[in-house]
Amino acid sequence: MLPWDWFPTNQTNSNEWFKKMNFQTPTDVEQYVQSMLEKAATLPNIQPQQAEQAGQNDVNEQSPLQLQVFETFDYIYIRMKIDRSEWFDQIKIFHTANKAIIENIPEMGDRQEILLPQLVRKKGATAQYKDGIMEISFPVGVDMQFTEIDLTEKRN
Repeated sequence: MLPWDWFPTNQTNSNEWFKKMNFQTPTDVEQYVQSMLEKAATLPNIQPQQAEQAGQNDVNEQSPLQLQVFETFDYIYIRMKIDRSEWFDQIKIFHTANKAIIENIPEMGDRQEILLPQLVRKKGATAQYKDGIMEISFPVGVDMQFTEIDLTEKRN
């Protein structure tokens, strides 16, 4: 997380801070900016893990598949390199609301499961192959089903 308390606007007397900031020359501004950059450089690494934020999911580390999972507003895409001569005729693709399942790659009987970053619709998924890349697209679904749980007091 960012150290929001470093920012002067979050301090209790922010008006006093702005009054104290009295830059006389451009070098004063430059020195201030440099000091803030040095403070920012000493922050711990705050970059989120790529798999969580970018929607890229890991398959088994031993897997020879080179996958990319990404999403737009309306679709989730999985792109993978496959060799048409070896795998194209034996591949089978399935999906649930939150998972894509690819079978028979790299060997017959193998199964790769890829968690999708959002829920997808039951129908409308497509797969295309071109120039050694297979692209699977899933329309994003909206889960509007919810159930109220009755809360009762348990008495002894």
